[in-house]
Amino acid sequence: MRATPVVPEVSAPDDEALVLIREAFPCARRGGAAELRALIEAGVPANVCNESGAGLLMLAARLPAP
Repeated sequence: MRATPVVPEVSAPDDEALVLIREAFPCARRGGAAELRALIEAGVPANVCNESGAGLLMLAARLPAP
């Protein structure tokens, strides 16, 4: 007999969270580490992805080396 998987309930982010998430992607693209850290500390999930599947770390890694 197979056990029924337990799927955690996931709620959609509220409007304030969506604003923070939308701010995080430009920060990652331009290398705004301090701003990005503040957004993550404010609740933006570090593993959030955009509509293309790119995460914050992936976008930041595309920056040229200083």
